[in-house]
Amino acid sequence: MKAKSTIEYKDLKRAIKNHPLQLRMSVNKFLVRASASYRRAINQTTWTMGSSGGGVPKLSQNLRMAHEYTIRPFSLVVSVNENRADYAKYVYFGTRNMKARPWLLSVKNKQMSDIKNYQNKLLKEITNALGK
Repeated sequence: MKAKSTIEYKDLKRAIKNHPLQLRMSVNKFLVRASASYRRAINQTTWTMGSSGGGVPKLSQNLRMAHEYTIRPFSLVVSVNENRADYAKYVYFGTRNMKARPWLLSVKNKQMSDIKNYQNKLLKEITNALGK
């Protein structure tokens, strides 16, 4: 047995054109939820010495506090302000004497199920609201 759902592209395109404010509000809500998910993982799950994966390596709070979350229409960018933590690239990519610790990639992979859930809620909200 299979359950199949389809959305007619022409109908969706018309609904988006007729309700751009509703679409933008729904997408912004999704981006705020995604941002909070990333922030939570970056701040709570530290990278432990000798292991792999986790949030920001924690020696001081400086690197953790240097993260910036930029929400623009239809996009979210999580980055590190290198003016606040100029050594971030060396921690992230590693050096010849230190193993790389790509915490943003690790956090993205760990939070992907939450992000997918938020995406599903977004699609459901959009199709329900715009289909009316």
